[in-house]
Amino acid sequence: MILLQEVNPLPAMAEDYVEALKRQGLRYTEVHQVDACGLRVAPGLAILPGLNNGLVILAKAPLAIRKLDGLKLSGPIGACGDYAGVQFGELRYALLAEVTDATSGMTYLVATMHLHSGIERDANLLHDLMDAQTEGRLQRYDQLMAELKGDEQRRQMELETLMDAIQQHQMNRRYDGIVFGGDLNFEAGSPEYRRLERAGFSDSAQLATGMPMWNTYDPMYNPLAAHEEEALPPALIDALAAEMQMDREEAVRRYRHAIGMARRIDFLFSMAFMSTACLTQELFGKPHMMGDPAGSDHYGVLNTYAYRKHDCAETGAVADSGN
Repeated sequence: MILLQEVNPLPAMAEDYVEALKRQGLRYTEVHQVDACGLRVAPGLAILPGLNNGLVILAKAPLAIRKLDGLKLSGPIGACGDYAGVQFGELRYALLAEVTDATSGMTYLVATMHLHSGIERDANLLHDLMDAQTEGRLQRYDQLMAELKGDEQRRQMELETLMDAIQQHQMNRRYDGIVFGGDLNFEAGSPEYRRLERAGFSDSAQLATGMPMWNTYDPMYNPLAAHEEEALPPALIDALAAEMQMDREEAVRRYRHAIGMARRIDFLFSMAFMSTACLTQELFGKPHMMGDPAGSDHYGVLNTYAYRKHDCAETGAVADSGN
């Protein structure tokens, strides 16, 4: 199975992936969900004709895949579909699918998503901002922290919506396993991460052999990631607008320093009962040498599960592409 985010345009790009894999002798089927469409009333008739961005899950034969839900996680009134949609602000979706292995009879609930970003932050940024406030800078520190807290709360709300949906589907049919992941825009140990742990989900990196804890986003070595960080988030600009210029520049400097660090914001989670599997994890998509082109601003995460402890290399894999 392959979990993708920020695939554009849909459905054409998902169909292109299936055809490209077919040319390599691989039979995949796909399901998808648009999460960014602007104003679109028909194919080619849109304010932004080239925008129909979204989520894709691909499953390799003999796996069979069925879309369960294109679940709206957050955002204003509006919705996006394959050929029409209305979007007045940022929409976030999760794509839920049922994947069945005909040879074993096992059925899995699989989901992928791209959670709200906003002012991305980690412990380093929060520490830097607290230091600046202690030094007498950032007179409107509380406003900035409120913005950061708002982003965190929105992601938590998105996760609550996702977990409610997973629970409902699990009540309707008892799945042999549950796997979800994607670009989650939080880090290990964050409130969002701890909320998933309390709900019984396990970070698969914690279960993998060697507990690898890969950094999936690395602006220092990935030129595409570095390019993404050039523009400041609008919410950060607004939060700092009332600060003195010197303090504003200092806050931006600290933000750029923290946000330029490598970090892990792409995850694959599973229910705790899947921890009985032998699991290996690796990254893919990293440039071989400094300066080599990268395929995405995020590296992919590849999980390989085996239920025979002596043989971890012969089973199918679940991959989160990053983006």
